[in-house]
Amino acid sequence: MAFFDDSVSRMRLRIGPLVLLFLANPVMRLSSQIWLSAWSDQQIEDKPLSFWLGIYATLSLGASAFQLLKEYVYIQHAVNPPRRLHERMLDAVMRAPMRFFDSTPMGRVMNRFAKDTDLIDTLLATSFNNWLNTSGMLLAVLVYI
Repeated sequence: MAFFDDSVSRMRLRIGPLVLLFLANPVMRLSSQIWLSAWSDQQIEDKPLSFWLGIYATLSLGASAFQLLKEYVYIQHAVNPPRRLHERMLDAVMRAPMRFFDSTPMGRVMNRFAKDTDLIDTLLATSFNNWLNTSGMLLAVLVYI
């Protein structure tokens, strides 16, 4: 439980930029879609094609840039907790008394390492990513409404 408390306290310091990136990405995607809709709905051609295309390209490239940045920051956040967990588990096992190794099969220790690391790598990271994506899209839609 101490690992979880430590991870949460470290995550609070870095969660702000991650949430902003997860919000900025859907806002940019929705902006480009709204702009494309406005462009296709325009009846009078009072503005040149380069005006419409330039803004649409800027919004689309911005959405792509935010997506790349978001994925990079997310991967950094998803890789560090399992690494710290593994280091702490390994340190605890290495400092364990010899009677621990006499009474605990090595297969059980290995399975514990693999299960805990896999849980954080796959389930926790994927759930957090999905939650942030859904929350970002929901907030972006609410902003536009």
